Amino acid sequence: MKVFVIDTSVLLYHEDSIHAFPESTLVIPIEVLEEIDNKKTRMDSVGNAARYVNRFLDDIRSHGNLQDGVKLDNEQVIKVVLDGKKCLEDLKNPLPDTVDNRVIAIAKKLSSDNESVSLLSRDICMRVKCDSI
Repeated sequence: MKVFVIDTSVLLYHEDSIHAFPESTLVIPIEVLEEIDNKKTRMDSVGNAARYVNRFLDDIRSHGNLQDGVKLDNEQVIKVVLDGKKCLEDLKNPLPDTVDNRVIAIAKKLSSDNESVSLLSRDICMRVKCDSI
C-alpha cells in the first residue's frame, strides 16, 4: 500500500485533497493538525479548508482511532502520527526542531519501513530539504 505523508500546505490549498488517496494510507503529522487549527478562524479559502479538514477528521473518529488509522469507503486509511519530535531526534544528522523538519523526519522514518512513501507538500523549501535528506 502506498503511504503519503501530507503537509499543511496541501490540505489548506484545497480541502478535497484529504480524499485524494484511494487505496493508500494518508499520514497526517500532529504538527500539521496544529497548523490547520491555527488557520480555522481565517475568513478565506484557507480558513474554509482548515474548518473542513477539522470537521471531516472529527466525523471519522466515530469509525476508529486516528492513531491506529481509520479506513474510509474508498479503501483509504487516514492516520495521525504523534512522534514527529522523536523521529527528528532519531535522524543520523539531526535538523533544527521545526514543524517542517518534524514532518520530513516522519516521512524519512516511514520510508525505512516501507519503500513506497511520499511526502506531499506545496512548500518548495520543504521539497528541496527532502531531496537533500
